[in-house]
Amino acid sequence: MKRLKIAILAERMLPGSIPKIISAETRYLKRFGHEVDVLTLMEGGLSPKSYQFQEFLDSIHIRVLSREFSIAKFFDFKLPFFSFLSGYHLMGPFFVPHVIKEKEYDVIIAFNALTCLTAYRIWQRCKIPYVAYVWDPFSYILVKVYSQRLPKVILHQLLKVASWLDRFIVENSLVTITLSKSHADLLRSLTNKKDIEVVYMGCHPLGHIPERRGDYLLAIDRWDRGNMPHVLLEIMERLKGKGSLLVAGFCSEGWIQESFIKMREKKGLTERVRWLGPVSEKELNKLYIGARAWIHPIEETSVSMPALEAAGHGCPIIMPQSTPLFKHGVHGFFPAEGNLGEYAEYVDQLLGDEHLAWRMGYEAWEVAKKYTWEYHAKRLEEIIKKHAMFKG
Repeated sequence: MKRLKIAILAERMLPGSIPKIISAETRYLKRFGHEVDVLTLMEGGLSPKSYQFQEFLDSIHIRVLSREFSIAKFFDFKLPFFSFLSGYHLMGPFFVPHVIKEKEYDVIIAFNALTCLTAYRIWQRCKIPYVAYVWDPFSYILVKVYSQRLPKVILHQLLKVASWLDRFIVENSLVTITLSKSHADLLRSLTNKKDIEVVYMGCHPLGHIPERRGDYLLAIDRWDRGNMPHVLLEIMERLKGKGSLLVAGFCSEGWIQESFIKMREKKGLTERVRWLGPVSEKELNKLYIGARAWIHPIEETSVSMPALEAAGHGCPIIMPQSTPLFKHGVHGFFPAEGNLGEYAEYVDQLLGDEHLAWRMGYEAWEVAKKYTWEYHAKRLEEIIKKHAMFKG
């Protein structure tokens, strides 16, 4: 396969998983011999002085496209009701194709469904095919996040639009990559195009895991409206004084942390539940190593990146239902979603049996060792090679 010029296109460099994913993919694709540029639609997100930027992006050049279009600054506003949607998302498809040259790249990897709309316009105008990297389809996230917030009549109409957008993105992409079989099946049900591949995220598994598990529970993720940590307080309350919980990660909105702290105090859990907030990669690795188990509040249809990272440190998993790659009773426990009593029972088992936690963590580690970031990037390269119409 010839050396490719690849662009990784993201909306902006948000704190959380985005810098880690972009860093890993960029470094490994370059190591495989390709030229890689990182593009963002807009400014904002991570400051170059932040520890995440220093850890993952310090040596990676980021081309901010909004800086290359004189009136782009006027699109920097949030849309009412939607916490994540801005003027850039709506205007990106119109201004970005004017700052990208025709055939400037061989292929664009477009992160997430909204960014794929801009990638489609680049393909139309600049003749650059795009890989649709769809973490959560529009029609999935709409139901998951807004089903309880919107009237059913409005939700039904929006779902029609969301399904059309999902189909449009898939049918115009070179190939679509998603993170779970259920997402792939959903997208296949909407279109006749079957070029949909499942690629799990990666991790950096330890060469050796600790001989014993620690004594606290760890929750780490990027918390947002569709992924709130508050239910973990209900679990801790049911444990009646047993165990402690550390909660780490970024919040998409400040009120999430504030309401969690308020609920923690109301339930009298201040001594047993600590809110750590964002932590560096070095600190996170120590937290994984020292935890009895990694715990998560919601079901995930795809492989949760923190779950895979935890497994890579020999840490068993507790979360509602299940997650691909890992099995109930083998790599952790997966109670029924909403069944807090069952959830607390499994947590209590692991807190009370360190040997059980170690054994499950070991089995999870054996799985995680197969899913490194290098393996992830190689799968990405293979898919581009399989579907791209490149000569020479």
